Amino acid sequence: MVTCDPRDVQTPNHKRFPKLIIEVLSKSTEAFDRGDKFADYQQLDSLEEYVLSNTLFYHVKKAIT
Repeated sequence: MVTCDPRDVQTPNHKRFPKLIIEVLSKSTEAFDRGDKFADYQQLDSLEEYVLSNTLFYHVKKAIT
């Protein structure tokens, strides 16, 4: 996760305004990461890019929101 928002400095344990999120997929979480989690991320006004990395197939997919 990458954030450039100064408000995120105030919360060291979590970030609320990410610009970039990268997910490394696993068999157990892939459906959730591509589905409900991505739908939630699309609600973030600050998010510009969401990257999924599939380590089993050496495939990276970028979704621009």
